[in-house]
Amino acid sequence: MEITITGVFAYITSYKLKKPVKLDFVGGVRTIIKRDALIIKITTNSEIIGWGSGDTGEMGNRNWNIQDILKVINIDLNKILKGEDPSEIKELWNKCSSLLDIREPFFSQIFGGIDIALWDIKGKYLCKPICDILGRKRQYIDCYASAGMYQSIDNYINEANELYNAGFRAYKMRPGISPSKDIDIIKTIVEEFNDLKVLVDAHTWWRAAPKIYTNSTIFELVRKLDKLGLYWIEDPLHYKDHGSYLKLRQITETMISTGENEQGPEDVKKLIKKQLCDVIIVDVRLHGGITKCIEIANLANEFGIYYAAHNFSDMISQAANAHLMLSVEKPSLFEYPTYTNKLWKGMYDNCLVTDLVNEEIKYYNGQISVTVNPGLGVVPIADFELKYPYIEGSWTIWENDKGELITKQ
Repeated sequence: MEITITGVFAYITSYKLKKPVKLDFVGGVRTIIKRDALIIKITTNSEIIGWGSGDTGEMGNRNWNIQDILKVINIDLNKILKGEDPSEIKELWNKCSSLLDIREPFFSQIFGGIDIALWDIKGKYLCKPICDILGRKRQYIDCYASAGMYQSIDNYINEANELYNAGFRAYKMRPGISPSKDIDIIKTIVEEFNDLKVLVDAHTWWRAAPKIYTNSTIFELVRKLDKLGLYWIEDPLHYKDHGSYLKLRQITETMISTGENEQGPEDVKKLIKKQLCDVIIVDVRLHGGITKCIEIANLANEFGIYYAAHNFSDMISQAANAHLMLSVEKPSLFEYPTYTNKLWKGMYDNCLVTDLVNEEIKYYNGQISVTVNPGLGVVPIADFELKYPYIEGSWTIWENDKGELITKQ
């Protein structure tokens, strides 16, 4: 029987934290209230259903209107894709982009979740995990504990110790207390855990307090951090400041990683071609699904740049990122967000990661792999859209010391 698409559906889901998380940074407070996820479902004239995860526009440079997302997917793309062969993924990219009046990079951001679901169908039809179709290079990949935001030294030590005991040998922390305290905190963690790879996500520096973390201050911070033997420094500068990234990479031996804030796959490719980083960070949800991320990974390999996945949303996108990382020629560490679960207390609860699917990607002693199931290998729980209905409003808010709004997402 020839398999064809019978329907395309988008669901915006939300999980409200049991208790809002308040995090002090230099000059203010950040509050995390909820998390959102965009789940894609593609049905066929067989029993095969494809699942994907899309971009909810939760990052500051992607301000989506939720209703616009639902309209484009549930009405426009649904109409175009009905009756099509889901295995012709590149052809469907071209057809949808030509028929929809949506410019790049926004089309890639919208179609990314569709692309993941199409790959899920392809894997299920061929009875193979996606990574096997892509050409699996390894069975497991080392991952890092993605945690640690705006904390005291004691809290960082306690968190790193908990995750170390859970098997992680790489730990990413997010400073932002003050330039001088950041150095002390990072230095303490490096010295406390001498066989732990320490990664610093500096994205908070320019977003939360750009008047304090100026470019000159960031360059001085990086010079000092360079002596500590960090594994990488992530997003230390504004993502559009290519000139400063090039200069920064020239003065440091520590690997510089960036890419997650880029609008689309072509923007990510520009970073690689300009050789602005040592590690390119890409997300299947944000940068055109599996199809476009394969292109990015191959280009990165040509330029000798490591490929890593930004991975902070639901378990469906985590599975898609995992299949890619098991397949690319030159991967870096896999990002494993440490939300509260049975193995660790972690950052905070997020059931869109821990409870959305029936079977998760496999974590064991600092490594991950995927299930033996075909396609993505994960399927959402029954009635997930009813259990986690969309909640209006921002998921995170930044306020200054006076309680005035800085920004929200």
